Amino acid sequence: MKLFSILILFAIFFAFAGQTDACTIVTAADGKNILVGNNEDNKDPNSKIWFIPAARGEHGRICWGFDPEYKIAEGGMNDQGLFIDANGLAETGWQADPGKPTLPGSILDYILARCATVDEVIELFKKNNAMQLGHVKYPVADARGDAVVIEWGQGTLRFLKRNGRYQIATNFVQSNFAPSDYPCNRYKTADQILGSSKEVSIDRIRAVLAATCGGLTTATIYSTICDLKHGKIYLYNFHYFEEVVVFDLAEEMKKGRHGLDIPSLFQVKTHAAVLFDKIRIKSGKEELLKIINDKGVAAAIEQFYKFKEDQFQKILKIDIQWGEIDSLGYLLLDEGRRSEAIAIFKLNVSEHPDLWAVYDSLGEAYLKNGDSELAIENYKRSLELNSQNTNALEILKKMGKAY
Repeated sequence: MKLFSILILFAIFFAFAGQTDACTIVTAADGKNILVGNNEDNKDPNSKIWFIPAARGEHGRICWGFDPEYKIAEGGMNDQGLFIDANGLAETGWQADPGKPTLPGSILDYILARCATVDEVIELFKKNNAMQLGHVKYPVADARGDAVVIEWGQGTLRFLKRNGRYQIATNFVQSNFAPSDYPCNRYKTADQILGSSKEVSIDRIRAVLAATCGGLTTATIYSTICDLKHGKIYLYNFHYFEEVVVFDLAEEMKKGRHGLDIPSLFQVKTHAAVLFDKIRIKSGKEELLKIINDKGVAAAIEQFYKFKEDQFQKILKIDIQWGEIDSLGYLLLDEGRRSEAIAIFKLNVSEHPDLWAVYDSLGEAYLKNGDSELAIENYKRSLELNSQNTNALEILKKMGKAY
């Protein structure tokens, strides 16, 4: 039986090994109900949900994602009934407008704190550069019933307003294709379910989410349905739709700022979730952080190279792609552990010497550490590789080192 189980694990792993993050987001409105459904597909089971009351001119909001510090949101809804999330994309070819300022890296929380309607979000994107559009698009909806997908397509910024009862967003640039040529089966499945009835209901949206769940190595970690008119969030764990946790945003705001681990809110852990724990690609950020905290950054870097040697030889793989290492560096930087952060960012530079973003991160770490010359050197190298890096351009300008 043990051999049979191992063979099954191998078969499942290789069936899904090439799958990338594949979130499905749908918005629907019929005048009576305004609902948004979201499947969050990821490799990390440590999902979080957190609540930030209104303060200092900022809207109150509920956010969700994987950040243990409850800072960087994957998506959310605010107390004005505005929803925003993101679909990952292949590189879109986004180009910056040098005459515009740049939105911050934590863009979703920034928008939820400041905007109340789809039109306000559109204006924000028109007036600012958003580097994230190089690899994501943003479905947005509001309590008035408006919805839009914001993306970079055919060489320009696109605002795809919803026409009709519903809108679907999956992981491709929609404006690059005719509707008849959309290259995504999840999109087609959602379209079939939503188009088969005029009903806009929790049950209908839940049916879409259940039918478009991710696989196992990149699974649907959690699902949300947001009722934008009534400020309610229906939360599901690991594509199990028989158990739901419902949040009333107004009631949660009264409790002050707080965060929750999503898996701990549910009684049922499905067999699929147990299997996922066995075969998932684990987070390099998490694994290396444990080593840094226990043995130091040098030991973590040594382990990184062991992970690199082993990563194609075991089912229990460790994700050590540049984004994981970059995220680890920023976690350390946010905690004030600057020398450790610099060591991690330098590791990323040595592994990815032709990637502009790793130099940008190292430049920021040097700048916060007071090493101006090294910061300038790395920001300039970043710009040599990507002249559209408006963040580096703005920082160098402020430092009197216009590039």
